[in-house]
Formats: sequence, C-alpha cells, structure tokens
Amino acid sequence: MQERLKVAGTAKSELADRIGWRRERLSRALTGHARMSLDDMFLLLEASEASWIGVSQALGAVSPGDSLLGLEFVKRYLTGQLAHTTSQIDQRNEATRSSIQRPGRTPTSGSSGRAG
Repeated sequence: MQERLKVAGTAKSELADRIGWRRERLSRALTGHARMSLDDMFLLLEASEASWIGVSQALGAVSPGDSLLGLEFVKRYLTGQLAHTTSQIDQRNEATRSSIQRPGRTPTSGSSGRAG
C-alpha cells in the first residue's frame, strides 16, 4: 500500500487526514506495527484507491496476473479475521452472561418447572 501511495503521489499525512487518523497511527498500520480491523483495512484500501489483489501482489503473496491466487489469499486472510472476531464476540458474550447471572441461578434455570 505504501508503494501505491508513492506511485499516486499521496503523502501519508494527506491520507491520514482523508481518513481521520493521526499520521503516526497510519504509519504504524502501514508498517504492520499496529493491528488493524477489517473496517480499518477497507477504509485504507478505499481511501488509497488500492485493491486487495494489488496489496496481495505487493506483499509478494501472489504473482502479478494471478488474480485467482490473489483471491485465495484474500479468502484466507478474511477467514482468519472472521475467526478472530467471532472468538472475541463469543468471549464478550460469555463475560456478559456471567456478569448478569444472579447468585444461585443458572441461565437454564429461569423457571422452577411449576405451572404458574
């Protein structure tokens, strides 16, 4: 993506302003020193007018002209991100369930089994 910015003549500070980030955050994201969410990735790709395939090729993950392999790279990346995000959601849900349980009750013991 940094190469794309150079070719387009876009300064990092200009891109940072365009997406509402500090230049330092953008630099850390572009160098891999900061974890980015998918929203961040899509924001950067759109703002820099780059493509997943172009980034995949720039990273050396695929050869130029091999778009099917590039899409496979994107698929693997997105699958990993989805698994990570799903795990975070599950952990938060479990923490929320644990924090709202009343003492002496379990989530499945909402009724005593007697007709009311």
